[in-house]
Order: sequence, then structure tokens, then C-alpha cells
Amino acid sequence: MTSGLRPSLRSWPVLAWLRYFPVVAVLALLPWLTLPKALRLRSVVYSAAEGPTLNKTLAGTAQLSLWFSALFAAGLAASGLL
Repeated sequence: MTSGLRPSLRSWPVLAWLRYFPVVAVLALLPWLTLPKALRLRSVVYSAAEGPTLNKTLAGTAQLSLWFSALFAAGLAASGLL
């Protein structure tokens, strides 16, 4: 029975955030869509030691930065903060 309590204890800050900042909170989560790409790039950086592979990863981090910035700006614009 106690295992059902733990997820609720972990999720209460998220629920509190959504309660007081509903529109801004949901739109502020848009940059989190880039997390899978960031995790893939991190694993490549930690596992690769070759120049060409790291050069491709550098290009990937530039794309990641672009997508993160675009989603962040879109979230701010859609919530009326820009």
C-alpha cells in the first residue's frame, strides 16, 4: 500500500505548479521535448573518442540549441509573456 503513496508525494510540486500557473506551466514544458535528443548526444559524447563522430555530435548540439530556443520562445509567446 505504501508504494501508491510515493508517486503522489513526488508529483505534488508539479501539481502545485499547474494549479497556480496553468497556462504558463504547460507551455513552459515545451522545451522538455528536446530531452531525448540531449540524452542521445550526451551518450555519444561520453562513448566516442573519434574526431569525426564528435564533429557530428557538435552539429547535433547546435540543432539541439536551436530547437530548445525555438520551443522556449514559442512557449513564452503563446503564454503572452513576450
